Amino acid sequence: MCIEALAAMDYLEMCQHFHTVVLRGVPEIGLGEKGAARFVKFIDTLYDNHVRLVMTADNPPNRLFNKDTIKLSSKDKAALEMLRDDLGLRESDLKTSLFTGEEELFSYLRAESRIHHMLTGSYWSASLENNALLSARQSKEQCVM
Repeated sequence: MCIEALAAMDYLEMCQHFHTVVLRGVPEIGLGEKGAARFVKFIDTLYDNHVRLVMTADNPPNRLFNKDTIKLSSKDKAALEMLRDDLGLRESDLKTSLFTGEEELFSYLRAESRIHHMLTGSYWSASLENNALLSARQSKEQCVM
């Protein structure tokens, strides 16, 4: 699901049609790994839209993201080197979040926290209530039209 070139709008469309999403076999995800940012966006979109999640993964939610492994393709490494050269940056300049992955790490930690919350009974109960209200509102809007 997250390897394909899908965007937030695609995930939002799914949320409008499904109250529960099942993910099977989610692998450990490394920093910079292909599809990692999409997976985080997918989780954010499900969470923001109160969609329930059923998930099996190689690791528990608090170890789903391997924060010690930065996986960059040779093409990405070359592009990063070129960017550093073009900007005339020194080694000491590379401590910014652009090059350290701090922002990406924060998004992974947020996704882990959200997944953990999405697997709780309180989230499921709130999601059911939210989906019932949304369905009632949609039915009312259809009657008015």
